[in-house]
Amino acid sequence: MKKLFAYTVMLLALVAAAQCARGESEAAKERREAWKKRKEFLKDRGILELETMVMTGDPSKRLDVVILSDGYNRQMLNKSYRSKSDTIAKRLVNLQPFENFRNYINFHRLFIESPDGEPVLGSTVNEARILTCDRAKVEEMAQYAPDCDLMLVISTTGRSARSTAQGNLITLSSKASLTRTTIHELGHAFGDLADEYVEYTYRFRNAPARQPPIDEPEEVNVTLESEPLLSKWHYWVVPPPRRAKIRNYEGALYVKKDVYRPCSNCMMREGSSFCIVCNEKMIRTFFEKIHPIDEQTPETVNVAVCGDEKMEFTAKALAYKVSDGAARARVNWRWYLDNEPVQPERSKSKASRYELDPVTVEPGIHEIVVSCDIIDQRVRRDYGMMSDARFWRVEVLPYPRPKLKAPEKITVRVGEEITLQVEGENLEAGQFAMRADGLPEHATFDPDIGDFAWTPQEDQAGAYLIDFVAANDKIEERVQTFIIVGKSAGKANKPPVFVDAVDENGFEGRPFNFTATAADPDGDALVFDANGLPKAAKFDRRTGKLTWSPGYMDAAEYYVTLNVTDGFKSAGAKIILIVLNAHLKSDAISGLFENTRGMGFDFCIPLRAEDSDFRLKAFEHLANTPIAFRAAHTARLLRDQRRSIWKEALEVAEANMEKRKFTTCFLRETADKGWQFTDNRDVLALLTEIVVNSKRETGWTTMLRKAISMLDTEMQKAMKYNEHRDAYREKVKEQRAKEEAEEEE
Repeated sequence: MKKLFAYTVMLLALVAAAQCARGESEAAKERREAWKKRKEFLKDRGILELETMVMTGDPSKRLDVVILSDGYNRQMLNKSYRSKSDTIAKRLVNLQPFENFRNYINFHRLFIESPDGEPVLGSTVNEARILTCDRAKVEEMAQYAPDCDLMLVISTTGRSARSTAQGNLITLSSKASLTRTTIHELGHAFGDLADEYVEYTYRFRNAPARQPPIDEPEEVNVTLESEPLLSKWHYWVVPPPRRAKIRNYEGALYVKKDVYRPCSNCMMREGSSFCIVCNEKMIRTFFEKIHPIDEQTPETVNVAVCGDEKMEFTAKALAYKVSDGAARARVNWRWYLDNEPVQPERSKSKASRYELDPVTVEPGIHEIVVSCDIIDQRVRRDYGMMSDARFWRVEVLPYPRPKLKAPEKITVRVGEEITLQVEGENLEAGQFAMRADGLPEHATFDPDIGDFAWTPQEDQAGAYLIDFVAANDKIEERVQTFIIVGKSAGKANKPPVFVDAVDENGFEGRPFNFTATAADPDGDALVFDANGLPKAAKFDRRTGKLTWSPGYMDAAEYYVTLNVTDGFKSAGAKIILIVLNAHLKSDAISGLFENTRGMGFDFCIPLRAEDSDFRLKAFEHLANTPIAFRAAHTARLLRDQRRSIWKEALEVAEANMEKRKFTTCFLRETADKGWQFTDNRDVLALLTEIVVNSKRETGWTTMLRKAISMLDTEMQKAMKYNEHRDAYREKVKEQRAKEEAEEEE
């Protein structure tokens, strides 16, 4: 009879769990349906599989390589395409300079089905055995990847054909490997480099002889200027580079005469590696995609600190390696408190830390700014892409943080009374009020004296989590008490089961409202837990509800381990929170700067955007940021290659020169960068004026006097260099005029 009763109880428990499962939340079904529809949406466009092969970080701060198939049928997905794309991804990160940045490259794979084996991306081979594809079709497909900076198409067409580049697209034969030719094409696709070899016409029948271009080529590695000191890579001529002499070698861009290259040989000609000029451009391209400051804490802009505690601020730069033994890379850090320079507590090459002690400042709002420059000997013109900055607004409160003390864990049986007192300190100074969140039915809490009392009823077995909170309008401090209520003697206990714990999919900029649902066959109260959540996510352990709004730097897959317990028995589940990349819209930029409370650092994205309009629009909002942050980005954008951007930065700098604090910060941000402005006489004039005016003023700290002296030295060096170039230019001009006159005679 007892066995029959036990089996009956177990059956009832299983039925209850099954009923819960059948009642599986509609939200879970909707999520599955949404994900299913997305896959169907991709399938309708011929994309059978979209997979992120390697994810090193958010696409907004990474180089994203998208590999696409062309000419593969479904049976070839696992047989050849998957292994081929894996091989290419592995070998690419072993090439220079990709190897240096391998920890900052994402790889995404799109399998585009060709049912009949015919290319759907337009792969074709011309009479010169060069493999190309339809760029418009590739871009249409690549847009469905999380992000796309570089596209590689693996095609079954023309197995012995030569790979080629079209903009940031490379088409590879399915039988090709990453040979020297492919690396050469990467120079085109990734570095926007020009060919440096001469194309002899006898290779192609009836081909007309190549002629030099009429206008100066845009690519950094070819020029119509025969004199090294007057060409676009003049800054590599003096002072002498660390290796191979830089001069203008005739023969480039397919033409034997009147077009010049910087080195005798290079990967863009017939060499085995990139020359100094080309390598610099490749590295600079990485920093157009990757933020120099990769991490920062705290993770929100606005933070509060009580008067009795210290707060640590940290910034971490890219930890990329330089494999060339002759080259070095380091990071220069600068910190500001209320727009005045301060020394960090500890500074390493790749990371820096500043500790704020509230005792040293007045209560109220304070601003902390950190800026950095990555100094790489292989780059002499960074165009502002190797500098970065972050800021925090810190409210220092005039009272100590409250302290609460309560038991961590209490275990009782139903019918047994629980009494405890929550002890509080420092409540009066900040006018903190106490409360209790998650009180069970029939429980009482007196916030004035901190007394809690509860006698669990027969139907209240299970686990309870109570938060005792001390809060005012600025901060709240909480302590948790975990209460386990056992059943009456002789009653069996069944473990809880998860009903709704499935992968959650969403996009940046859209809120997550996910609730993990569980049921207990006995009807016991449950408490949840979660590990592996994003830092900014909030998880209610009483309800299993996750609340989070991913920012535009949060695209990733978050592997979360869930747990639910009735106090005695538990159940676990593993889910993945998949946040897909979403591109920041232009109309959202102003909101990023105007509402930074509780937010991350999304406003840094448009300041580095490739789109000039995005940068200018973001730059307009710098007036809402701390002066030091404004000065750092003004100094950075002054080095921008685009005239519209550096002109705007110059106007801002000129307009703020009468403000001593701006000048103070601007001096530090530009002190060692004068050499980068030799081609910009307008900026040099401004910096010279700043140096002259600063020397007249008094009261500068030792740190600022050093910055003034350094900038002065840089300005003198830059002006001497320009004077030398100007004199040389006139000499060359006279010589050429003389030669032309002699030819006419």
